[in-house]
Amino acid sequence: MNDCETVEKLKIVRDVRARMVSHSKSRNILADQLDQAKQEIDNHRLYKDEKEKLLEEREKKLEELRQINADVNTIDVLITESSEYMKNLKETLQPSVKEHLITQSPRL
Repeated sequence: MNDCETVEKLKIVRDVRARMVSHSKSRNILADQLDQAKQEIDNHRLYKDEKEKLLEEREKKLEELRQINADVNTIDVLITESSEYMKNLKETLQPSVKEHLITQSPRL
């Protein structure tokens, strides 16, 4: 083997080594990106699960608010009915009270 052939073979070995190093760096970068993608998929799944829990909680709160609103409406109806009853009772009792006061007043 002569010096020219040796130099050519060394250049080839150097080029192959350089490509291997470049390939190794690329593989490491790709592996890191793959890990990041897997982590993002896991995060995405967690975000969706959390959103679902929040939506369920919101529905429960909305149902509680609907029930409270129904209770308030029921109380309003009771108040209205009670007011009407008191008004009717006053109208019914007023003549009796007047008559009682007239008959009970001392005659001079």
